[in-house]
Amino acid sequence: GHELPAHLKGHGIQGTDKLRFSCKWNSCGVELNRENVVRHVKEKHLVINYACDICNQTFTRKYNLFTHCKKCH
Repeated sequence: GHELPAHLKGHGIQGTDKLRFSCKWNSCGVELNRENVVRHVKEKHLVINYACDICNQTFTRKYNLFTHCKKCH
């Protein structure tokens, strides 16, 4: 996952953060800003999840796991 931004750059996904892209992964077609491409691929295509060590609840974003742990545990 940490090498994904460099990998996507190799596919020509570069430019300003607000540059619009259409996701080509398996004909996904979702329109998004370049700044959201990495998050979209991780969440929707690679299905990378972060699990709470205490209650095993899973989150698609590391920040949401952090907020959960801070609030609930």
